[in-house]
Amino acid sequence: MESITEYRRNKIAQLIASRENIKVGELAKVFKVSTETIRKDLIFLDKKGIIKKSHGGAIINEQSLRMSVEKPLSIKELENSENKKAIANYALSLIPDNASFFIDSGTTNYFLAKLLANKKNMNIFTNSIPVVNMLSESDNNIYILGGRLKEQSHCIVGNWTLQIIDSIQPELAFLGSDAFKNTTGPCTASFEESGIKSKIVEKADKVIVLADSSKFNHSGLFTFSDWSKIDLLITDKNANRKDIKRLQKFTQVIEV
Repeated sequence: MESITEYRRNKIAQLIASRENIKVGELAKVFKVSTETIRKDLIFLDKKGIIKKSHGGAIINEQSLRMSVEKPLSIKELENSENKKAIANYALSLIPDNASFFIDSGTTNYFLAKLLANKKNMNIFTNSIPVVNMLSESDNNIYILGGRLKEQSHCIVGNWTLQIIDSIQPELAFLGSDAFKNTTGPCTASFEESGIKSKIVEKADKVIVLADSSKFNHSGLFTFSDWSKIDLLITDKNANRKDIKRLQKFTQVIEV
């Protein structure tokens, strides 16, 4: 039941982002739930800083909503690309020869995949179609997780994906994050991807989050792990010092 709630809230946020404002009654009809349920959803999204409750409905929060909902991968790739490339380069240095590891979707991970194209004898698990395409002709063993294709982020999600993750034990996991302002851990805008990331956190020997400093400034919908379960965050040097010190209480942070 929790996943249904998360799904609805994610869709509500996306709907408000595209419409800019919407009424409680209209949302109740769209999602076939009571107006009281919708009000609880809006209270949740308001506390997250994603939307602002208004009389009888909600409006967008200009500062954070547009960074909280999912953006097409082609747009994300253009944002902070130099910082993302630097983060990917550092991440590459942490991968030993002949390693077995997981890479999820996201543009910083895609930049890491570009670097891995020149490596060999790695066992690479991924649910990202762009990562698979990038590495398909490399001298590595590429394992793509089965499931349903999610068009917006070009990744594979669903119960089949989770079942496959249960059968592997990667040495490392490289995970992306959409945002983590005022949260207990890294977040994603998609409840389905959140489930994949959470499962990988459970299975991998070492979990590394790759996220540029812009993620410190925006709120996310779904927290997929506590920072205490993340072994390392790699970010760039533009992050606020107060934010870095706050995270260092829970996990190791490397700035590149």
